[in-house]
This record gives sequence, C-alpha cells and structure tokens, in this order.
Amino acid sequence: MIWATVVQLPKLGKASPAFAICSVDKCGCVEDTTCGEIDDSFSTQASELSEEEPQASTAVASVVRVKPWQYVEAKRQARPTTPPSRLSTAQVTAAPVVIKPHPVSQVPSPVTSRAPSQVPSRRSSQVLLPPGPPRLTQVQVISDQAKPPQGTPQIAAPAPALMAIQALRAVRSWAQELRLAALERRIRQDPTDLGRRVAAAAQLCRLSELDRAVPHLEAVLSASDDAGFLHHALTSAVGPKLFYQLPKLTAKFMRKIALTGECMEEFGSRSEFEERATVYHLANALVILKAAGEMQAASELFEEAKELVWQGKRPITWQSIQQTPAVHISGLSHRPFWSPKPPLADVLQENYPAILQEFAQLQQRREERLAAYPNLVESGVWDMLQLYSGRRWNPGPCELMPFTAALLQQHLPSADVPYIHYNSEEVVVFLLSPGTKVRLHNGGSNVPINLSLGLVGCSGSFCEVAGTPQPFEDGRVIAFDDGSDHRVWHDGAQERWVLTVRVLHPELVADPRRFFCRAFTRRTCFEAWDAGRARALGCEEEKLRFRGPMAHLSH
Repeated sequence: MIWATVVQLPKLGKASPAFAICSVDKCGCVEDTTCGEIDDSFSTQASELSEEEPQASTAVASVVRVKPWQYVEAKRQARPTTPPSRLSTAQVTAAPVVIKPHPVSQVPSPVTSRAPSQVPSRRSSQVLLPPGPPRLTQVQVISDQAKPPQGTPQIAAPAPALMAIQALRAVRSWAQELRLAALERRIRQDPTDLGRRVAAAAQLCRLSELDRAVPHLEAVLSASDDAGFLHHALTSAVGPKLFYQLPKLTAKFMRKIALTGECMEEFGSRSEFEERATVYHLANALVILKAAGEMQAASELFEEAKELVWQGKRPITWQSIQQTPAVHISGLSHRPFWSPKPPLADVLQENYPAILQEFAQLQQRREERLAAYPNLVESGVWDMLQLYSGRRWNPGPCELMPFTAALLQQHLPSADVPYIHYNSEEVVVFLLSPGTKVRLHNGGSNVPINLSLGLVGCSGSFCEVAGTPQPFEDGRVIAFDDGSDHRVWHDGAQERWVLTVRVLHPELVADPRRFFCRAFTRRTCFEAWDAGRARALGCEEEKLRFRGPMAHLSH
C-alpha cells in the first residue's frame, strides 16, 4: 500500500494550481533547488500574488503512481484554515515512492486491516505549504491485487499520465517558474549577466517554452567568444533532445565554437584520423540541419566548411554534402550503397538458416539488450546487442549465438590496421519495434562499411542512404557506407531484427601505407601505435616526422 499526503496550492498568477512535495534537504520534484531557495522565491512572489488570486478551492486531487490494473481508494480530510507552518510532515508507507523518505515514529493506520507480519515499512517526507488555507488528500493504492478487498469502496485508477506523473510535472513547472521569475528580474537589472541568461534559458527549455529561451541564447551567442562557455550554454540549456527543435540556433552555436582559435589549432596537433574540434562541431551542425530538413542552411555551411583555410590550406576534405562525418579520410572512394558487396556479405547470406536457428535463443534475452543511440530515436524503440566491439568479443552475447560468433571470428578483425573508432569493425544485433523512426545520422567516419543481414520481421522496414531508400529483407544483406547520411524506419507489425557486421573500407585494408602515413601523431580516436607498428604499416618514421600536418593537401 502507498499512503501519501498531497497539498493543492493556490494559483500563482496565470499558472495552474500545483502540488509541492519535497524532502527535508532537497526537493524531489525540482532539480538543483533546495527548499530554502524555493522558500526565498515563494516569499518574494507568491505572497504578493496570493493577494490578487483567489484561495485554493476545496477540490482535492488524488495523485499517486499506479498501474492501470490497480485500484485507488480516495479519502478526503479537511485541515484547519489557520496559517500553518511552511513545512509539515506527509506520511508515506511502502517502498516504491518517488520522494526521498526518512523514518518517523507515527504513521496513520491504513483503512484496510493487515496481519502484523504484513505491516509495510514506515516512511515520511515533507510537504511544502504556501500561504493560505491548504487542502489535503490521503490516497490508498492497493497494489499487486487482481481484485480489491471485499466491502471496500473502489474507483478505477485513471492512466498514470493523469496521476502522479502529471502532478509531479506540475510541481516541477511551478517551482521552475518561481526561480525563473527571480532570474529574469536579475537579468533586467544586468542584461550582460550571461551566466543568468544561460540559467534562464535552461529553465525555459525544461518548461518547453523555447520561444522565450531563444532571445537569451541569442544574446549569449552574440556576446561570448569563449568556446568552453558557448559549449556549456548549448549543452546545459538546450541539450541533445532539443537540438532538432532549434536546429538553426544549435548550428550557429556549433559553427561559432568550431571557428574559435582554440578549436582551429587542432588542425596542427591532430591528424585527419582523429576528431579535430572544428570538423567535429561543423559535422554535428550539418547533420542536425539535414535531419531537421534545413537543407538551404546546411548547403551554405557545407560550402563554408570546404573553403575554410588554415595555414594556407583547406583541411576539411568532404566531397559530398551527404557524407560529412567528423573523421573523413581523404582518398577513400564514396559509394552510398556497395555493389558488388564485400565478400563477407555472401558468407552471411549463405549461413542465414543457421544464424536464424540460434537467433531465437537470443531473441528472448531482453536483459542483454542496450538502447542503441537514444538521442537519434524519433519514436519507438531501437535496441542493440553487441557481439564484437572495441576489438574484443563479448562472452555473454557470443554464448547466445555461438555459431554466428565462431563464423565471424574467422573474418574479424579483417586486417592488422588501426581502428578509427571503437566500432570501425563491429558485430551487432539491432532491434526496431513497430513504428520506430531513427533520425538521419552518420557513423562518425567514412571508414566502416555496414553489412546488415535481415533476420526476422523485415517487412515494412527501410534504410535510406544519401537520399535513396532500400527495403530490408529477411535473409538478404544491405551493404552501405556508414559515413553517409542514413536513417531507418519500421512500419511493419512485428519486431524487426537485423545482424549488422561493420568492416573496414576495402581500400584502407588493401593499401594501409597510402593512408596511415598521413597519421603524423600515430594515433586515431581509438588507439595509438609505436614506431615498430608504423614500419609494419609501411610508414617510415622520417616521413611521418617531416611531412607534418596536411602535407597531402593542396592550397
């Protein structure tokens, strides 16, 4: 059972009535806000507003987190109208509560009786009370029972979104508005305070009021040339989940960061086999613009990046707007879809029946799955299970698919050359649930080639690479460039599963000396190597030492 005390607050300005629940030391509903800070904000604003707004109505809301098949019993109880203290104790029993508990000695007895051995643990938290007469509701949730106890009046629980989650969001929104008003008052006093502008923008983004956040972010972008501060402002205020809702502003931040001297200097300290800050930020800006459909802005930024000059040379070697990864090895041929396919594709298709037979065992092991790349998921579920990654075979997943693992261990690693990223070669099983859409993205470099073997449920699933879609099919391999812009979606009725094997670009394997002799730092994003391995790659140390950065580039 769960007992919770819920207080309905008076309206504050135009805001809706909210519910405030907090622990003694820190509010469980407000991020980075102590009770003292809320009290300060409350005393400066809520007390003034309470004179203009009517007091809270006597209506009481039953707010608690339950599952749809559970039952809720509501009990109403009035409190005296005399001014209470700012904090009073709320009684809570049962373990799964959303607020931080602490022990108390007295707990109200439940409505329904229980045997002594079934008495739940006793917990308590604090309830923040504003000025004015509060209203109190106690809610009992009878959990894990198919039917309620006989003789107890019951009401069916509404959907969770209309209950605890909705109430806690209201609490968060209310408290953030209090803090936001204080921040904006200080910003009006000192418009040059960029730190408070970032804090205000972050609060507004959390409240989904992006139109109000944009002026603060634009002021920060205009006033600051500090790459670190701009990066902090963008990530703390907007964050990856909102990049696609503010694509042009996000791209402006990333462009300005990319063109700072601090970032440009990495053209001299890192080779093209590493993530250099300028290319990294421009690549992210481009993929966000393209994913959001802002192709005109993307084209302009792409042309600017290609014409960028550092020490008399153009260090960014992108050739196509549809292939703009953060690590671009110049000289590797670009084909969005590979035909003919690499030889390993035939191996996968020939062994499809055996792979499918043991896949059924893996399909049931949900605990082994990981979220693939959550920030790229527009809707649905995109999960993965990695058999081979980071140049190592993972024992757990390999035990579930022993034949597949043994088969691919004969082919990976494909060559004794450095990996660019941890997943330059990889074996992954990917799941898409029905209705899933994965945003446009690229794999971070133009080195891997993806070989995706459809396992089951591929009907209605598609992969679009560089603007050209191809359907997934059970038992068939799609081979495509991981560095090109691609997206996937699944309109089928069943879960779609594919086995993806990433292999190195065949030209890099065939002639490593041609490429790795340009790695003057002798390292990639994933690994480093010594002079001995450099010689094994065909790279003479003197050439590495004296060619210097970008010696292969034209003016």
